[in-house]
Amino acid sequence: MVEIPNQEIAKKIMDDLNENESYRKTARDWEGAIIIKFLSDGNKFKKKYYLYLDLWHGKVRGAELIGGQSEKPFECYISANETDWRRLFKGEIDPTIAMRMGKFKFQGNLDKLIRNTKATTYILKYLTKYLKDW
Repeated sequence: MVEIPNQEIAKKIMDDLNENESYRKTARDWEGAIIIKFLSDGNKFKKKYYLYLDLWHGKVRGAELIGGQSEKPFECYISANETDWRRLFKGEIDPTIAMRMGKFKFQGNLDKLIRNTKATTYILKYLTKYLKDW
């Protein structure tokens, strides 16, 4: 079982994104950070966890997986409770459908997120890769 927070996972996600040529091309216009927010629903953990990714023109300049409140600046964030994240990681729900159902919430620059749907899909792909057993 993967424990959160885990800096090693954040670094692996950053490295995978930086090595992925398709991601670099699809995220070439993205400037600014995204925060992926894991909300507690009382199952495994008692507080919020955040994955902070500093995205800059197809590169991830920094990644941090932290517990507690994030004070880092961001362009947008995606949040969901731990049960819905697990369902996504196990392939039980499609991210687009989950968004439409309101299982995943967005804040910040939604236009940027929509314009960079493919880049966001790569981020979710690597989250799933490393957190599927969480």
